[in-house]
Amino acid sequence: MVGISVAALISQFMAKHRLASVRDGYVLEDLIRRLNLTDVFRAATQAKTTWLSRRSSYLSWRMGLALFLLVNTAILILSIVKPAVFAGPPATP
Repeated sequence: MVGISVAALISQFMAKHRLASVRDGYVLEDLIRRLNLTDVFRAATQAKTTWLSRRSSYLSWRMGLALFLLVNTAILILSIVKPAVFAGPPATP
């Protein structure tokens, strides 16, 4: 249950953080236009990147957390429905 709770809490935290980041992006775009800094911003965004840095960290983390949530849920269900799955080998006398 702890793993499920942690995955759910982190997912909610990341969604809220993502929303704040998107809002900050809109504010930044507005400031760039108002201050006429489009050339400065364009130069700053043309830095070399790799395929790994272009990948969305948000989506990677969300997929990882979803997998974590799925595995923990499966373990919880199995431990309730069929606890023998997690029993060790029978003790030998």
